[in-house]
Order: sequence, then C-alpha cells, then structure tokens
Amino acid sequence: MLCGSKDAHPFSQIFFLVADLSNDIREDVNKVCDWSVPTFYRKLRSVTNPKANSKIRKPLSNADLQAIVDVYISHIQRVHTSLISIKEKLKTDKNTNH
Repeated sequence: MLCGSKDAHPFSQIFFLVADLSNDIREDVNKVCDWSVPTFYRKLRSVTNPKANSKIRKPLSNADLQAIVDVYISHIQRVHTSLISIKEKLKTDKNTNH
C-alpha cells in the first residue's frame, strides 16, 4: 500500500497530496509550455533574480504565464477537492462509529 493511496490513513493522504504538489505542477508546466526541467528552473531563476540573469531578454510570454496560472489553478482545485473528500469521509466515519 502506497502512503498516498486512497487506502492510506487520512494524515498520510493529506501529507503526500500536498508534498507532491510542487513536482506535479512542475511536470504539467513543462508539458504545457514544452519545456525541459532545466528550462523550467532557468525561467524561474530569470524572473526571481532578473539582474543576475540579464542574458534572457523576455523569459516568459503572456501566453506562458496564462498557461502556468491555469496549471496552478487546476492543481489547487484538485487538492481542495481531495481535502474536502477526506474531511467528509472523516465526518461519515465519526458518525458511523457512535
């Protein structure tokens, strides 16, 4: 049984749901923007510290930014839905254990 699986303890489900979020988002941004992992980090570094990375003229297009926001929204909504589901299951379990 995987720690993040549906059969896992709710605490484990929550932890891995959130812990995996960063990697899942990076993977989807790379797919949508057609980037490699090094390109992802170069783009991020260029907007995080633009003076140190002045070689990149325009690191992100508006279309890239919109796609990135869409990826984040999608993942945050998925996590939110999963957390609500876990919470509802806990309420149901509490009511059936009395």
